[in-house]
Amino acid sequence: MCATMATGEHMKHRTILLTAMAAIVSCLASGADDASTPPSRLPTWREVATGLLGGGDLVKVLERAADLVASNPRDPGMRSALMVSPHSEVFEDIEDRKAAQAAAARIVHALQRSFEDAPHAETATNLLAVAGRLGQRQLLDQREAASADDAVGAITRWEGCTARLLVSVADYWVSRESYGLAKTVLAWADTLADRDEDPRRVRLLIAKGHVHLIAQRYGEHTRLAVPYLQRIVQLDVDFESHSNMALCRLGSIALAHGDIGSAKTYLALAGRVNLDPVLLSFGYERKLALELIEADHPGAAIEYLSIAFANEPKPHAKTVFGLGNGYLKKGEQAKAAKWFNMYVGLPGHKPHLGLVKKVLHSMQGGAEGQ
Repeated sequence: MCATMATGEHMKHRTILLTAMAAIVSCLASGADDASTPPSRLPTWREVATGLLGGGDLVKVLERAADLVASNPRDPGMRSALMVSPHSEVFEDIEDRKAAQAAAARIVHALQRSFEDAPHAETATNLLAVAGRLGQRQLLDQREAASADDAVGAITRWEGCTARLLVSVADYWVSRESYGLAKTVLAWADTLADRDEDPRRVRLLIAKGHVHLIAQRYGEHTRLAVPYLQRIVQLDVDFESHSNMALCRLGSIALAHGDIGSAKTYLALAGRVNLDPVLLSFGYERKLALELIEADHPGAAIEYLSIAFANEPKPHAKTVFGLGNGYLKKGEQAKAAKWFNMYVGLPGHKPHLGLVKKVLHSMQGGAEGQ
C-alpha cells in the first residue's frame, strides 16, 4: 500500500512505530543504558524522531542502523533496533526501494565483515535475524541475498556454532524457502541440544522451528505439525505461552479437519495456561477462538476470550472484536453492542472498524424500529 493511500488510522499507527524505531536507534547511538524506556517517559525522543527521520524517511532508519552496526556489531541491544526496523509493517510504504536495499545491504555487509574478522555468537545471531527479516521484506536483491546465504553457511560451519544458533539458521533458511535445508539444520541442532546449559529449552525451540517450517511449507492446518505441537506442550513444563500457542494451533488443525469437539477442548486447555511475560506483553493466541465463532460455535470462544481480556494488561482489538462477534453469533445483541462500542473506542489500527460500525448502525436502526 502506498503511503499516499494510507488511511488516517494507518498513518497514526505508522507515526507511533516510526517514533519507537527512532527512539531505539537514538538510544543505542547515544550509549544510553535503557533502550526500552517508553517514549512517553522521554518526550525528547519525539524531537529525535523528527530530526532523525527527516519527515518520515524510512530509508534513513536503515542507514542509521547500518552506521551503528559498523561501529559496534556485537552490541546485544543492536538486535532490538534492527529487528524493529525491518520487521515493521511500515516498511511496506517505502517507495525508494533501491535506496532501502542499499541501506539494508550495508547492515548485512557490516555484520558479515565482523563475523569474518572475529567470529562471535552475538554477531552471528544478529546477522541471522537481520538477514532473515530483510529478506522477508524483500529489501535484499538477488546478489545480496546470495551473499547472505554464504554468510549463513559460514556460521553453520563455525566450530563455535551451537544448537540455539542452528535454530536461528533454520529460521533463516525457511525465510529463503529452502525448506529441505532448514529441516536438515534442525535435525543437526537436535544432536547438539545436550551440550546446551538448558537442553529442554533448546529442544522446545527446535520443536517450534519444525512447526514454523511446516506451516510455511504446507500451511497452518496440516496434521504434519501435530507431533511437534504436542512436544512443545510436553517440554513447556511451566505451562505458559508456548503451551498456549501449541494448544491453539492443535485446535485449529482439529477444527480444519472437522473435529469440533477436540477444537473446543484444546481452546479450553489453552485458557488455563499460567501467565508469563509473553502473554502479559503480547496477549493470548486468538485465532482458534475467532475460527470457532465463524464456525457458529461461539460459547467456548467467549469463555476463552473473556479469560484473555481479564489477563491482558490493556484491551486488545482482536480480543474485544472476538467477544463482540461471539455474542452477536449467540444472538445477545446488548452484550455484542457493549464490546463493539469498546472496539470502536480503542486506539490504534482496527481492521474490522468499518464492519463493526455497520453492525452497530444496524442494531440501532433495529431498536428504533421496534
